[in-house]
Amino acid sequence: MHITSIARAAKTVSDRMNFDVDRIDIVAVEPLTIEVGARMLQRGASYDPATGRIEINARNNAPDGPDNLVKGLVAHEIAHAQQDALDNVMAQEHDAIRALSREEFERPFMANGFPRKEQIAEIEQRFPATPSKTDLSARIVAPAVDVPGR
Repeated sequence: MHITSIARAAKTVSDRMNFDVDRIDIVAVEPLTIEVGARMLQRGASYDPATGRIEINARNNAPDGPDNLVKGLVAHEIAHAQQDALDNVMAQEHDAIRALSREEFERPFMANGFPRKEQIAEIEQRFPATPSKTDLSARIVAPAVDVPGR
């Protein structure tokens, strides 16, 4: 097996993406076969949001192929982990927004959930993950917000 070279590729990519390589496991197990449309595919890697770990299957990956397939696979799974982390922080921020009193809510936001333009900088500072996926000048920050007292 080429576990060592796959681990080396995982280390290279994780360093470049500022991701803890200790959260990446290289395994050599029978690949899971999944049906996508009319095609049967074997999974070469996966990210588990319950554990925060990435698993790269050495049985289904050739190290440093012509397109650096393993590095691309690792980057793809790290992107899943990073998106999951961002989604979790955004959910916490949205919970904090929903927990605001009516007075606290209406200072930075209009009743419809849109930010007050003059408050965008403060909202971005107070809830930094939310603006990373939301254009605060044009979109509702927390569409599920129930304005307290209404």
